Parts: sequence; C-alpha cells; structure tokens
Amino acid sequence: MGSAIAIGPGFLRGDVDADTMATTMVDAVQAYVAAEKADGRDGSPLDSDAARLMPVLQELITCGGGYLAGRCDADCVARTMTELVGEFGGPDAQGESASRAPQSGSTAGAA
Repeated sequence: MGSAIAIGPGFLRGDVDADTMATTMVDAVQAYVAAEKADGRDGSPLDSDAARLMPVLQELITCGGGYLAGRCDADCVARTMTELVGEFGGPDAQGESASRAPQSGSTAGAA
C-alpha cells in the first residue's frame, strides 16, 4: 500500500500518469498478498489495525484493476487516490486535488 500512497501525490499533481498509478495500486495489493503467503499467513487480519487495512486494500485492487480493465477512468482513480492520500499520505500530501489529476493517454475506461 505504501508504494501507491507514495506516488499518489505525484499522480494528483499530474507528474504520474493514470496507467502507472493504477498498476502501482494493483502491484501494492499483490505485494501485500505475497508477503502474507511468504509469512505463512492467509491474509486474515491479525489485529484491529490490520482489519482497518482490508477495505483499503480492496479499494486499491478494485479501483486500479477496474481502470486497467477499462471499466473506469482516470478521474475515478483520482477520486480514490485523493481519499487515500488524504487519509494516509501525511502532511506533505494535504491540499492535493483530484481535479488536477492527469488523464491517461489511452481510451481505456472512457465512458
């Protein structure tokens, strides 16, 4: 999740394209799942902090995967990342605006 949050402000400023952002979102969840399996866990939350992380991981994979599959657009990714950066991004991420998010060069997800 950290990798997606780390590049989120750049995406919202227009420095990172939507394809890269969505791929990073999906990769972050896949990395989490791989780490869980490597540690012999099944992904079930071990405590309340981990339980609060589950909906975030679900949002990352759903939004990022939906964009990559052409089911949503860069604005949708921007809305998700605005929320996540605002919640987890720390003081440097405050004030970022989804309205400044870049549009993908492709037509994937265009509605």
